[in-house]
Amino acid sequence: MSSATQKWFDIFIDVVTYEATHLDDGELLSEACDRWIERYPTLSRLVIVAFGWALTWHLANLTPPQYDVIGREFWRRLYRLWKKFGGTNQSE
Repeated sequence: MSSATQKWFDIFIDVVTYEATHLDDGELLSEACDRWIERYPTLSRLVIVAFGWALTWHLANLTPPQYDVIGREFWRRLYRLWKKFGGTNQSE
């Protein structure tokens, strides 16, 4: 099993285990989202939907690499821009 496949399995087991052990204490992951939405209704929903959209499109390979905020190419391009516009110590 590849390390990435193992990690997906670990994430699944971790979430299921967490949820099963917090059935009655108000600490399910969705209940945490409920609290965020109660406190910051618009911002919370926006973040939840945006993250869900970004992850889904990333995993389904629907986002062009240069716009995929979870993808490797996006971060490489961002890093190159950061360096280009003075993001490193020029005295080195």
